[in-house]
Amino acid sequence: MKEAKIIPGKRRVDFHTHPPRARHISKLYEKLGSPGVVGLSTINYPGYFKRSLTFEEVLKRFSPHIQELEKGKLAKLGEGYLIREQEFNGIDYHILGMAFEHDYLDNNLDPRKAVELIHKYNGMAQLNHPGIITSPSLYKKVNTSQEERKKKELVDMCDFVEEHNAQNINFWLASPLAFLLNKLYDKDIDVFMKSANNPAKQIVKESGKPGTYSSDARLLQHIKSNCVYIPDSGKDLSTEEVFSYIKQNQFEKSKPRLVSQASFGAGMVELTLREREFLLKAKGPYV
Repeated sequence: MKEAKIIPGKRRVDFHTHPPRARHISKLYEKLGSPGVVGLSTINYPGYFKRSLTFEEVLKRFSPHIQELEKGKLAKLGEGYLIREQEFNGIDYHILGMAFEHDYLDNNLDPRKAVELIHKYNGMAQLNHPGIITSPSLYKKVNTSQEERKKKELVDMCDFVEEHNAQNINFWLASPLAFLLNKLYDKDIDVFMKSANNPAKQIVKESGKPGTYSSDARLLQHIKSNCVYIPDSGKDLSTEEVFSYIKQNQFEKSKPRLVSQASFGAGMVELTLREREFLLKAKGPYV
């Protein structure tokens, strides 16, 4: 998958990524050390820490060739910057906590409580892919009045909204299996997610909240495929500077790309290996 182009005088920002851990260090450096900002969006359960790349793991693997510019919040690797994050996905809506000053929190917090704690610990909160939520069937599109009311509440509470998510595709290859599982086990598995980016765009338009573009990368090649562009001051970046540009809508958006069917399928295999405990309804916190 192609990366978003590099624009002179601009910095690429891909806030929402889940890079796999088991990759050769040169390949990791090639992606994470290229120009731009990547959010390492850790999810707090055992399988994630075993298979995915966290901020702490990056510091360890690239030491002493990585600079921690803000302790526990921001690091610089080559020409790239890395932000420590946590995604909360244990209940329904997914919340991204960016650069908050605390250990990883319980993944099973109500998303409203997660936003409160992120702000309490001086971080920024983003509502990820607001058209899709966690359900007993893994993921589904928002389709009830109760879900809509909660979404509106979260939009008001959050700092940013993820307007475009590269993983929101219509996964035709899985539709026969989803149909069968839905019939046999009375599930509501939905593999046609492409339309879920539309309500996100509408939310951004109506609320005035900054709308970001993200890869939601499960594979290394997805990283920086979608992003927003902030001004490049020519100096070392700070989290305050990144967030200030976004809050003030001083950014541009990349071309909105979606992952391919094959790439999405490979990413789902990786996701299932990481999240098998979560899929079996394991409870946190784990660290």
